[in-house]
Amino acid sequence: MKILITEQHKITGELLRQEIHVSKNEVKFKSLPDTIIIHYTAGASAASSAAWLADPKVKASAHVVIGKEGEIYQLVPFDTIAWHAGPSAYAGRSGFNNFSIGIELDNPGFLAPYKDEFVSAFSTCYPAEDVIHAVHRNEKTPRYWHTFAGVQLEACYALCEALIEKYPIRKILGHEEISPGIKFDPGPAFPLDEFRRKLLPEPSSR
Repeated sequence: MKILITEQHKITGELLRQEIHVSKNEVKFKSLPDTIIIHYTAGASAASSAAWLADPKVKASAHVVIGKEGEIYQLVPFDTIAWHAGPSAYAGRSGFNNFSIGIELDNPGFLAPYKDEFVSAFSTCYPAEDVIHAVHRNEKTPRYWHTFAGVQLEACYALCEALIEKYPIRKILGHEEISPGIKFDPGPAFPLDEFRRKLLPEPSSR
């Protein structure tokens, strides 16, 4: 699985499902982005989450949304600020919108048990085989979390590889790490530490 990034800072290749133009106070990065922030959408589908993030009335955006089949929706070029991080701080830096690329993965996040299944905040039920019981890195009590599809993780990994080749990426962080206690994505079902270990093996990767 290979992803290429053009000189116009856009994805090209078979995984690109749709490019959606987002106009929300478009501002270029002052310098090339050096951080990747991983999120989950907490939405019903990749297409609906991409459409919601593209809505000019919504005060949020992201660079890409990755669906469960590995399909990618690009909303913002990678040389342009997207509004995905919100109030954020980590390792002495704050305001992560200003130097990070936001990747959203289609995933409902944490779930509640309901009969023999599990239900999301938007009332969709999921079977037990798609759920893990795990402790979030910022919590002490386990909760139920929806897993990420294998091909979805492969697409995310390939995109991170392409971004590292193209930009001076030094860190890969979860939204939960830059906004602890407020955000919980991508959560324990996402192999964040493994991604960092493989993609950025140097000590600066954390």
